[in-house]
Amino acid sequence: SQTVIKWPEIIEIEKLLNPLIKNYLPNAQFYSSDIVVIEKESTWLNPHIDTPHRFKKYNYDKRLLGIQCIISLRDTDKNSASTGLVPQSQLKDFNINLCYEGLYNDFFLDNNIQPDMPKGSVLFYNCRVLHSSMPNPLPNSRPALLLHYLDSDIIEDVRTIDNIWESNSAN
Repeated sequence: SQTVIKWPEIIEIEKLLNPLIKNYLPNAQFYSSDIVVIEKESTWLNPHIDTPHRFKKYNYDKRLLGIQCIISLRDTDKNSASTGLVPQSQLKDFNINLCYEGLYNDFFLDNNIQPDMPKGSVLFYNCRVLHSSMPNPLPNSRPALLLHYLDSDIIEDVRTIDNIWESNSAN
C-alpha cells in the first residue's frame, strides 16, 4: 500500500468522484488515497471495517462518517481477487481488535459478495461495511486505487489519531 494525495491523477479522479460522494455524505471531504496491490498467489484475508471506525472513539458509531471508493485498475471478479464485502454489515457492530484477530473470518466468508469490476469501475461503500482484500490465485497481481472520504466534522480529529500521516509519507 502506498498513500498518495497530491498526485495530479488523484486530484483529477477525486474531482470526478466528489459530487457523487456528496449525494450520500453531504459533508464529505477527501481524506486519503492508496494504491493497493494484491500480489499474485496471495492467500491473505483480513475482514475489517475502515477509518474512522477502526479507532476506538468511532468503532461503534453507526452514523455514516466515511465512504471508501475502490477503482479497479484491471478487470477483476470473484476468481481474480475482487474485493469482498458483506452487504448490510454496516448495521452490525464489529470490534476492530477482533477483526484483526480473525474472529469474523467465518462470518465474512459465509456472507461476502465479490462484485465484478471491469477495469476503471468504482465500488464505493460505507466504511462500517465489513470488507476485505481477497486471496488472489492468479499469476498476476491485482492493483486498485482507493479513495477515502470522511465527514468534514471529524476529519481533523481523525488525522490526529491516524498514523498514516506520520508513517507513510502521505504528502
